[in-house]
Amino acid sequence: MQILDSVVTLLPRACRVAVVLGGAVGVAACVAPGSPPRVVDTTEPTVTYQYAADADLIQVTQNAEAFCSGFQAWPKTRTLVDNADGTKTVVFECERTPPPPLPAPIAMATPAPQPGVSYKVSSDLELVNALRNANAYCRQRAMQADAMTVGQNVDGTRTVTFRCVTA
Repeated sequence: MQILDSVVTLLPRACRVAVVLGGAVGVAACVAPGSPPRVVDTTEPTVTYQYAADADLIQVTQNAEAFCSGFQAWPKTRTLVDNADGTKTVVFECERTPPPPLPAPIAMATPAPQPGVSYKVSSDLELVNALRNANAYCRQRAMQADAMTVGQNVDGTRTVTFRCVTA
């Protein structure tokens, strides 16, 4: 709760009241879209982030992996919430069970300069899962995943491409 206490201290009075009354959802309602993603709450073994864009979700997923590694666990997405102000809140729970394998990546149209994988996703949850699978793919090569691009497709889905970089 120490992190949440620090966040609460920095918020305007109206937002502090919202935190007391509404918890993490109250904080999310007081954060402007376009702000960098940030921790909203940590209650072992969970961590909550507020974010606005796909790149932010990738970043907070990586942050959750680091957080959960302290418990020798992996982050599992517990909830994803769309906030009224256009931002989103995600809650990760640390689980000791390794994540299940995910579907194979789609074929890349052009070869990447480094090993890489691409996934077609239609939701934020699928984007989190794609990152997890890309990390597993890159770890097999003694590397780590780094998001190269997230592109919007005509059908409303997104294609995210990761490259494997030296850790």
